[in-house]
Amino acid sequence: MKKICLIPKYCNEFENKLKKSKPIDAENPPIPLILAGWNYSSDSEKEQRWIDTIEWCKKYGFEAELELLNDDDFYYGE
Repeated sequence: MKKICLIPKYCNEFENKLKKSKPIDAENPPIPLILAGWNYSSDSEKEQRWIDTIEWCKKYGFEAELELLNDDDFYYGE
């Protein structure tokens, strides 16, 4: 099993935290795949959205936020 992305509950909380703290001139972080987005997306789509979120964090200086996440906060797939 490999780490795919944050569990929807944590993904939504994480995205809200990023949006509140982002620089004024920064684009919004990627929209998390939750609710219907979660149900109708594949593991590879979920993983790509998480990769996009990681890249956004690196671009805007939120690497420390990524380090605060726990392994239990993640969804695992094959």
